[in-house]
Amino acid sequence: MNEKKHPAYLKFSEKELSELKHDDKSYLLLDLIKSKNVRVLMTNGFSDFKMHPPSKKKHRSFVELCFCIPGYWEVKDLKEKEFNWLFLWLKKVQDHIIKEKSWVGDGHTIRCAKEGESFSKSMKQNHLFICDPIMLEEEFRPLELDSKQVYFLFLVPIFPDEMDYKQGKGTHFLKKKFLKHGITEKLDEFRQTALKNRWRLFR
Repeated sequence: MNEKKHPAYLKFSEKELSELKHDDKSYLLLDLIKSKNVRVLMTNGFSDFKMHPPSKKKHRSFVELCFCIPGYWEVKDLKEKEFNWLFLWLKKVQDHIIKEKSWVGDGHTIRCAKEGESFSKSMKQNHLFICDPIMLEEEFRPLELDSKQVYFLFLVPIFPDEMDYKQGKGTHFLKKKFLKHGITEKLDEFRQTALKNRWRLFR
């Protein structure tokens, strides 16, 4: 795919976008430091593939997958081994959907690691919650491209208890917990779980 056809080029200037290569695969990096103090790492061309959602979600057949990266993570940092997991999971999710002729949408979750493991030394979460943009809702609204509607979905690292809570209570209630604690799609290696055990209040 010609990168100029990537939906991000219809939303942002070329100065804000750059291409990154990782294991011979292409990704786009969007610089929103001045306006939001974040960068967005996204798949480059996943929206070429038409997913197979249920009929009620047919309008969500085309997406690009994203990670929202805090501004203090420098571009050069992304080339370090510590951050390989970002590229790994963008590729894994994309490849799985294509291979299985499946789909991914707002509220989906992925169990990524065994108990006790985490994405990296600094990122202690070990599962992913996939959602529509929260803090970047205005910037990443769906758009029309080549007669199709393209959505942007963000991969949000979550803790095991948040994963279980979402599985039991549903997407709506997990998002309410996130909203209460100011948790968005922005990666945060310092945050704690949005769920607090009541008994801790009495310790």
